[in-house]
Amino acid sequence: MAERFKGLLLNLVKVAVSLGLIVYIFRQPAIRQADWGALLAQVRLWPWLLAMTLYFVAIGFNVLKWQYLLRTLDVRVPFVHLYRHNLVGLFFANLPLSMVGGDIARGWDLARSVEGQTAPIAVSVLVDRLVGLAAFLLMAVLGMLAAVLFLGHEELTWLLATLAGVLTAFALAFAVLMSQRLRRLVERLFAWKPLRPFLPLYQNLSDSVQVYRAHAGALVIALGIGAGTVLTTCIVNYLAAVTVGASVPLLWVFIL
Repeated sequence: MAERFKGLLLNLVKVAVSLGLIVYIFRQPAIRQADWGALLAQVRLWPWLLAMTLYFVAIGFNVLKWQYLLRTLDVRVPFVHLYRHNLVGLFFANLPLSMVGGDIARGWDLARSVEGQTAPIAVSVLVDRLVGLAAFLLMAVLGMLAAVLFLGHEELTWLLATLAGVLTAFALAFAVLMSQRLRRLVERLFAWKPLRPFLPLYQNLSDSVQVYRAHAGALVIALGIGAGTVLTTCIVNYLAAVTVGASVPLLWVFIL
């Protein structure tokens, strides 16, 4: 009975937040003053339908990535159920906490339905987010590299160098979390008094991802799935532009 009440309360919260977001959006001056008749007249139906379809396909790639990471930890959840939990996370991602709130929501929602697996679920959500960010950065670097080397846009070299630096820093940070040797070296740095308060946080993060040390192949596969998500999202963005009649070269959608 208590579980049913909690489920009902959660659904009511979702409805209330949804209505609140809708009211907030339509109260904005830019929305209220827009010529919706003219805007809707420019909308092309088939690109919009295709974009919507591919959008949910992109979500499916994200779900597949998360499912793969969960299976690595012996947590088996049907794809359809995991898709629903991911949609819950996307819903809460519209709130001010954005991605953090969405990750907490989908992890909590899944943990409610899978008893005794709270810890591995929390780890999977964290690693899923890290792998997703890595895939995004990797595809951004590859896109900029193509623009500079093959399209002759040398003016973007600085952006390529910046993205490559960020990706390298991200990879090093992930290695610091995963490697036992690097962990011991980093813990010595945290012996410095100004950094000492952050030592428990670093240790907790490192402990969380250590379970994937023996499953490096799973991380690589998850990275590939994440890259598929990025590519699919690029196509969705292109179709969204086509829907409203914007002229955007398809190639540049993949690059930017």
